Amino acid sequence: MSDEMTPTEAIVANVEYHSRLLTSISNLDYIASALEHQAAYVADLENQKVQSAERVLALNKRTKKERKDHETLRDSTTRRLAHKLTGRKELYEAKESKEEREYVEALQEEMSERDKHNVIQGLLNEARLEQEDLSRKAEERRLLHAELDALYTRIFEGPSESFPEEDQLEYAVIEAQQKYEKLQSILNSESRAAEILARASRTMDACQANMQQALQLSRNDMWGGGVYNMSDMMERSALRSAQAHADQAEMLVEQARRASRHVQPIGRVNVSAAQMMTNFFFDNYYSDMQVFNRIKTSAAQVLLSNNRIKTEANAALNRAQVASSKITSASRKLDHSRSELYHYRRATFESVAAQEAASRPPSYDTVAADSVPTLPASDAPVSNPTTPPPAASPRDLVTSSALTLSLNSELNEKTLLDMPLPSSSSDSGASSSSTENTSTLEVVNSSSSAGPLSPSSSWRSRNPYAAALMAAQRLEISDK
Repeated sequence: MSDEMTPTEAIVANVEYHSRLLTSISNLDYIASALEHQAAYVADLENQKVQSAERVLALNKRTKKERKDHETLRDSTTRRLAHKLTGRKELYEAKESKEEREYVEALQEEMSERDKHNVIQGLLNEARLEQEDLSRKAEERRLLHAELDALYTRIFEGPSESFPEEDQLEYAVIEAQQKYEKLQSILNSESRAAEILARASRTMDACQANMQQALQLSRNDMWGGGVYNMSDMMERSALRSAQAHADQAEMLVEQARRASRHVQPIGRVNVSAAQMMTNFFFDNYYSDMQVFNRIKTSAAQVLLSNNRIKTEANAALNRAQVASSKITSASRKLDHSRSELYHYRRATFESVAAQEAASRPPSYDTVAADSVPTLPASDAPVSNPTTPPPAASPRDLVTSSALTLSLNSELNEKTLLDMPLPSSSSDSGASSSSTENTSTLEVVNSSSSAGPLSPSSSWRSRNPYAAALMAAQRLEISDK
């Protein structure tokens, strides 16, 4: 998590990214079971392919045999002639027909099996392509989970005052992870030590076999004698091999001790083969007896060392088995702790994101949509599109014009007096407008009280703006 942002701020900043990750992972949730099913399907098709290939090979051999028998009988002119001369032509033809039928049946069966084999091969190719596609999607899902875990780690890693329960779950995961790694280290070291000690034990078995061979040859040498006795040479060869195996076993035990500190040393195994050279030149019964006793002592030491190596190998194997049983439960506990932490972080993330979305002000589109008034069904005006609107009366026209002009509150009578009259040089549109205003004024004057017109009234009769204003004032007075 960044030092400049709190966990809540980091959650709000990554809401969209988190939502995209969850959506992508949800779309790939079927991959695990689909890939497992597809792997089993591919394995079954491969097994069928092997069996079909074996059947094709067997049928091919049968077809070759039937073809050979058929061609031999068909092309044998001597047999045909002999059967014809002996009056057994029908028997020969029946036999020839039988061989031909058997050959055709064998060939058809082989071709049918080859077709099945080709179909299985096609299905296998398609299944492998589908398996590769599912494997790519499974890898994509794994990477998405890794991104999600990395996001949660960036936001929630370390102590956070806002989410104390998350800290407890995180510490539980760390503790379970440490215990699992410790047990895994013990399992690896003890398994490695047990493997090396087993190899050392096999080496000491060979050493012990050499010592037994040397001991037997030495016993025979005591009664044989002679400088050039072959028993002495074979005895020395067996002792040299025993010493080489003993040195190799000692080296392997040291390697096992480096792998596991619980492995105990076995000590140095000495095979006195160098002193045998004196016996080569001074060979007699007493020297042979001394050599026999030394070999016997060395053989006992080899046996003791071999037993100690086997004991250490069994102990290392037992420690590995105990660690393996413990690591199984530790792995389940670690998975459970990780699952709890993951679900809590996800729930926390979604909860904070939902609270942030609820506290956010509504958008302009939402406000505009909510502010449009709607009338109840009983108050809504019912309009008939086929009925035309009523025609406006002259009084309504004058009132509408007067109300439009009255919006300008600063327009007074003095301003109206200063307004220029429309010139006679105006265009046809202006003349038409003046004519309409004059007609309106005449309608108003005819409905008002009679009386002589003042000079200003005479001017107003020629000014359409003044006439409209005066008409509006008279209408207001009459309404009062």
